[in-house]
Amino acid sequence: MPGHSAFYFDGPRALFVGDALCTLNPVTHRRGPQVMPRVMNESHAQALESLAALERVDADLALPGHGEPWGDGVAEAVRQARAAA
Repeated sequence: MPGHSAFYFDGPRALFVGDALCTLNPVTHRRGPQVMPRVMNESHAQALESLAALERVDADLALPGHGEPWGDGVAEAVRQARAAA
């Protein structure tokens, strides 16, 4: 998705996902892994497609730009974000 970057940190096995995935919706305040609200994405479909790139990273910790760190693995965060969409 234009403008998104993710950074992997090998030592702590952490992936900074920025706004590609959040654990706190800044509009509704819903908690848990999800993509940013539709009004904040250029393309909601592309935001969901971008999750596939994150899912391939074997990291234990997801660090979103909004919300608390997610410690149950990036793949599980992606699974829950897709389910929430």
